[in-house]
Amino acid sequence: MVDSIDNILQQYDISHYGFLPITEPLARLPHVYYSPWENIISDLPELIATGAFYGSIAAVPTLTTSQLLSTPDWRRAYVILTFFTHAHIWSGRVPNEVREICLA
Repeated sequence: MVDSIDNILQQYDISHYGFLPITEPLARLPHVYYSPWENIISDLPELIATGAFYGSIAAVPTLTTSQLLSTPDWRRAYVILTFFTHAHIWSGRVPNEVREICLA
């Protein structure tokens, strides 16, 4: 039996929009545990412009992924952590090295 195109797309989590989800992405992670990430990401342009990003990110405790309970949660976390990585590398006068990225 041949699967329909919709079944094949669903199997690989692909919508008619490509790899973009059909529903809008989360604006915030729903669990308060991730407030430190959300607070920084909401102020990221200002933190970069004022040179305060490094101090802000250094003050964030290491958070686990234990409260990411759905695919939209994981997607939001990926976006946040990707922006943090880019800011860490590129927001200084010279690019910073990333020595370790750990998701527990």
